[in-house]
Amino acid sequence: MNKISKICLAIVLVIVLAMCSTTSMAVEYGATMKLTNATTNANVNDTISVTLSLESVTNVQGVATVHAKINYDKAVLQYVSCEALNSWSAPIYNSDNQEFVTERADVMGAGQNIIKINFKVLSVPTDNKTTISITEFDVADTENQINVNDVSTTININKNVDDDNNDNNDNNDNNDDNTQAGNNQNNTNIAGENEINISNNAGINKNQDNTIANKIIPKAGISNIILIVVIVNLIILIAGYYQYKKMKDIK
Repeated sequence: MNKISKICLAIVLVIVLAMCSTTSMAVEYGATMKLTNATTNANVNDTISVTLSLESVTNVQGVATVHAKINYDKAVLQYVSCEALNSWSAPIYNSDNQEFVTERADVMGAGQNIIKINFKVLSVPTDNKTTISITEFDVADTENQINVNDVSTTININKNVDDDNNDNNDNNDNNDDNTQAGNNQNNTNIAGENEINISNNAGINKNQDNTIANKIIPKAGISNIILIVVIVNLIILIAGYYQYKKMKDIK
């Protein structure tokens, strides 16, 4: 009986070590994302784009689901749209929390683009630079969660040359009241059209806000819970065995 118990104990220990080794490998799934901008310099009223791509992976073949947050200065930039690339689904964007989600049927390997995000430049920041970042990644392949670090890119924002010329003309053309009045009227009409366009865009984005990502990203947590339960039961079994043996020796 004693020999059989020792053999069972050895088998249990081997199983526990094997399961612990498998769990350690699971937490090493990782990927590196990259955020690149189409241009390093832009002017007010320009449309700029940044592209999110998968640069490398660790212990996985690729990724199939991406859920993350887009961060930008709303006083400098206005979100316009988000475009899917390389067979990814049309991204669902929530303007309230600035999060998006996209997926594809199979995993995509490293070295390929995922989405392109477009912005309109509204104003010039104090230091003439603005940063766009993507954070809070929730990424998976078809089975496992994948660890991903935040990414960012910086763009230089310049004041339009035309705006500088208009400022100089305003200071020099004090005698041409009629022309100035006409220019002011044109600027008012343009501002009104921009306000209408912004309102329409806001309405379109608002319709999409409540559709964000009721997506279920595969989790590896269930297997970890089962492992913990098995280990606890094994510990109880081993402790009971030694308690039984101790009481038997006392008798």
